[in-house]
Amino acid sequence: INFRIMNPYSLINFLCSIIYFNIGLFGLSFDHKSRLNRLFFYICICFSIWAFCFCFLHSSETQSAREFWYDLSSLGWCMFSGFTLHYIFCLTEFHYVLKRKWIWIPLYAPGIFFSASEFLGTFASVGFVRVGYGYSEIPPIDDPVYYLFLLYQSGYILSLIHI
Repeated sequence: INFRIMNPYSLINFLCSIIYFNIGLFGLSFDHKSRLNRLFFYICICFSIWAFCFCFLHSSETQSAREFWYDLSSLGWCMFSGFTLHYIFCLTEFHYVLKRKWIWIPLYAPGIFFSASEFLGTFASVGFVRVGYGYSEIPPIDDPVYYLFLLYQSGYILSLIHI
């Protein structure tokens, strides 16, 4: 990490990670036993992890360091969809769906699978290209898991819109 010059992308991501974490704590402080407040906190933690890791990704000088921070950030960008859908189920009249315990598997298993896939390989990025003050992922256009991830995210987003 080059400490002589502060990378603006890193600074923005670092500040966002602190803000996400504090917003989550603020929501949790109202009633820490409330399911909605805990799910909101988990969503904020996902975004906080994602932003914190990208703070270091944009400042990394080596490819291996960028890959490490990208892999770690997958805990945030792979898991937030399940927590968000769970939150919306609790918030709306669809909360009865959660009484069926099997629903938890399709809710969280894809995020766990994709996060583990990123740790064990490179399904979402085959490298990074320098853009401005940071880096952008190079998507693996020949990897079917990458397209499965896009389908997963699109499906969760469409479900959120539908609910």
